[in-house]
Amino acid sequence: MKYITTNKAGMSIYMPPVIQPKVNFDRIFVPTWLFLIVSFALGCWTVSNFQNPKPNDKNTIQIVADNENEPIVIKKIEIEEEVIETEEFSIFNDDLIVSKTIKDALERDSVAIEKTCLKLYNDYQIVCDRTDLVKTLWTKTKAELLQMGLQESVINKYNPVVEPKPKTDKLVFGAYNEAKAKRYISKYLPFAKIQENKHGIPAAITIAQGLHESNAGRSRLARENNNHFGIKCFNRSCKKGHCTNHHDDSHKDFFRKFKTVEVCFNARAKFLKKKRYLWIWNNPTYAKYKQVAIQNDRPFLPEKKWNEMKLYEKQCNGLYVSGYATDLKYSSKLINTIKNYNLQNL
Repeated sequence: MKYITTNKAGMSIYMPPVIQPKVNFDRIFVPTWLFLIVSFALGCWTVSNFQNPKPNDKNTIQIVADNENEPIVIKKIEIEEEVIETEEFSIFNDDLIVSKTIKDALERDSVAIEKTCLKLYNDYQIVCDRTDLVKTLWTKTKAELLQMGLQESVINKYNPVVEPKPKTDKLVFGAYNEAKAKRYISKYLPFAKIQENKHGIPAAITIAQGLHESNAGRSRLARENNNHFGIKCFNRSCKKGHCTNHHDDSHKDFFRKFKTVEVCFNARAKFLKKKRYLWIWNNPTYAKYKQVAIQNDRPFLPEKKWNEMKLYEKQCNGLYVSGYATDLKYSSKLINTIKNYNLQNL
């Protein structure tokens, strides 16, 4: 049996007996016109692909033979390209290497600081300020580490410069309190004059200290304890009401509590007449100033600058090197306050 028959009308395709039950028909009829159209389309597509072969793939090598007009492709060989994933590599991807690099730099800076301070003291008997040296060297070291490719956020974790954290009710005084400062001066100058006449402590320094230590009389210590000078209590067996706990250098610091501000001014004067501070009020000399600074491990000024100072300026610097305050700029703050409000001429 023939499965395909043709005539003028078209072409008939008969289904084999096995398939007929599955498709439910016994033949397919293709009209002549449809057969011609499909045949023509297939012929055009074949000719088109033969004349315009696909461009070479970048991973294909063509083996060609020379012809008179154009090369004839004989064989194509497919090449499997091995893809190698690369990632940026740096020795600083390792946390241990980063840590070691930064710590070595800090150790180098520490040695340099110790050598510098030792040389200053041996050659000029000057006690250097390590804080400023640490800040200066850290700025340079940080720039070097950034150039090496380390991340700034990682570097900052090793910052050796410890900035003091702001404290609540911190005793701060600034120019913005000028009106309150003038009222403070007017109100408490009589108490300062009494102590000047009685104990020889300049009223200008007393008022300047009061402005700074009590924030022009507005600090909690001044309001609740009448303590305008941050006078601490070192008596472990003091009576109730003698002192109160107040944060300063330590959370365990206790400060004196006074019945009146006048009593506080008098207690401060007596405190500054102790042997530790007595030299300040008796025409202080540079030799004594330098000796005290070295004993207390405090930086001190050169002799030329000391000799150019006025008496109240020398006394302010004497308070600092004697250990009255830990603030490196304490003496300059007092001096600037005295000058700003012309306290030396009151």
